[in-house]
Amino acid sequence: QRQREREERQRQRERERAEREAEELRQRRLLESEAEKEARKGELRALVEGGRKLVAEAWGEDCMIGVSDTGIAYACSSAGGVQRAELSDIRTVRSNPDGSFLLVTGGGGARGETGILVTAGRFAMEELAKVFGAMQGFTEAAERVKREEENRVLEAKLAVEREEKRKRDEALRVQQEAAEEEARRMREEEEAEE
Repeated sequence: QRQREREERQRQRERERAEREAEELRQRRLLESEAEKEARKGELRALVEGGRKLVAEAWGEDCMIGVSDTGIAYACSSAGGVQRAELSDIRTVRSNPDGSFLLVTGGGGARGETGILVTAGRFAMEELAKVFGAMQGFTEAAERVKREEENRVLEAKLAVEREEKRKRDEALRVQQEAAEEEARRMREEEEAEE
């Protein structure tokens, strides 16, 4: 009986040791895969940043979209490259039936549209909302700056026109005063002759 109990305890200890080793191995693998995942994320971030400071980013299934104050970039680990565009060049966003979408920067007509093609199902809608919100904010700011610049140019033109009108009015006033002075002088001469 004691022998069997000892053997049972020994087997129990061996099972527990094997389970601990299996759990440690699983944890090590999990940490390694997390480290690999973080390394891939770091590589993607460096690729997307391309020397620019990102103001918004979206992480998807092994992909990233980053927005700086002037541009947008998209990269996937599997694709091994980055697609970039200036925010000012993006004309619209087109959804495709397969769920992918295209940030349209050019084309149209017979050749089709060009731009950044984002693969279907890679990003959660919340992640994309961050990116599109940042893009919209910068686009609106750029449009506001453009309008302000147009207003400054228009105001400068109006100021030049006002100054030219003031000079013309002044010249006319001087001419009118000279004519009135001449008429007065002539009247005085006529009166003096009489």
